[in-house]
Amino acid sequence: MNSANLDKFSPKSFILVPSKAYAEENYRSLNALIAETSTEVVTKLEEFKSATSSKIVLANRYDGIDLPGGICHCLVVDGLPY
Repeated sequence: MNSANLDKFSPKSFILVPSKAYAEENYRSLNALIAETSTEVVTKLEEFKSATSSKIVLANRYDGIDLPGGICHCLVVDGLPY
């Protein structure tokens, strides 16, 4: 996926992928926020919420995430969970 393509939709994109390996392989080069551990998810979410332009990629986390208001207008589901 091309970063410029995501930026056309929204300056902030939330991307869900099926695995951490998939996230690393496909989104590390886009300077996306990728949580290294499950405990780091909260820290990365807070960083994403406060940024004016950012991409966050979460692996296999498809529920229980609250992004209120205008925090994110672009959600990408890139693959189904295992």
